[in-house]
Amino acid sequence: MLSTTAAADGGTTAAARGAEIYLRGLALQDQDGRPVDLYRDLIAGRSVVIHTFFAGCGDSCPAMMATLRAVQERLGNRLGPEVRLVSITIDPVHDTPAALKAYARKLGAQPGWVFLTGSEQQVGEALRRLGLFVDDPGAHMDTMVAGNMRTGLWKKIHGTAAGARVVDLIMGVADDTGH
Repeated sequence: MLSTTAAADGGTTAAARGAEIYLRGLALQDQDGRPVDLYRDLIAGRSVVIHTFFAGCGDSCPAMMATLRAVQERLGNRLGPEVRLVSITIDPVHDTPAALKAYARKLGAQPGWVFLTGSEQQVGEALRRLGLFVDDPGAHMDTMVAGNMRTGLWKKIHGTAAGARVVDLIMGVADDTGH
């Protein structure tokens, strides 16, 4: 992923411009059935944590979701305006907007934590561009991608590592400390 520091003049970094070019135009649906442009609606101007999951997963997804709940708690009122959590299903056939809404409610997800689905083609294209695509939902990656559009810092984080460490890494990206 792109990794650079903020431009000296405080303007948009090259990494932020690159992320916009690479990720814009990815149309998905949120848990309320609303159309979402991944870059424009969720990433632009913020920090973001993106990962894959599927609602029927009983393996690594529950641990990753517990970590994201801890991130949500630590972010407090920054969740949404400054930082977005983006969970993209790798099983769009079963994870409809209604199924994702029920899943989000069960997790206690607050506004600013968005669950996305779409057609198989839409989800596949988004995950390919993010480097998170797999053919088989059961083989999905336990990787989170954290990015800060103000600084251009992007990191891939192993989502099933020690929960406190993952939270610290995510917060480091969001807070611009990098660690």
